[in-house]
Amino acid sequence: MRKEVDHIEEYRQELKELEAFKNDKSEMFETDDSADLEELHLRIKHQEIVESQYTRIRNEELWRIWIDLIYPWLEEEAMTQGLHVILDVDDEKLTGKITISGDRFFINNLYCDAKNYLEVMVHYANDFWISDENGLFVVEVLFDLYDKEKTSDKTQEIEKAKQDFNSFRLQHGKKVRFKFNP
Repeated sequence: MRKEVDHIEEYRQELKELEAFKNDKSEMFETDDSADLEELHLRIKHQEIVESQYTRIRNEELWRIWIDLIYPWLEEEAMTQGLHVILDVDDEKLTGKITISGDRFFINNLYCDAKNYLEVMVHYANDFWISDENGLFVVEVLFDLYDKEKTSDKTQEIEKAKQDFNSFRLQHGKKVRFKFNP
């Protein structure tokens, strides 16, 4: 049995239409960039208040997984497959990023280490994406190396930040439909 789909031409046509739409200088809606910027600042303020309730504590298990297991395996794969691997860890924020790039990256079921390590990476990743740059594939993986411990309660400040945000949106004719879920 063979199944196949081909949406290349359809996709190319949509991209042409999108490009034409982006090049159209007339805007359908008036925008107020300063209001959008202020709304962004209010969102950031809310998130900073929520995060300030917590202290980050280094998670030794996550550290072992990312630094002691995954990265050494990626070093070996880089040597055998001709990859470029970068590990960036912010020791203060306890966050990290692994970037893998190269011409190709072989993963299959016969060589189980690659499949198993990639499953672990995806499982413990906060976010990841695959792209291409200058003819090379690029895989970027973001991860945390901490647990959160609540050290203070700022419920009143959080509520005030929500109210400020909602009232700002109402003043600028926007509906209050966004919900904050810390």
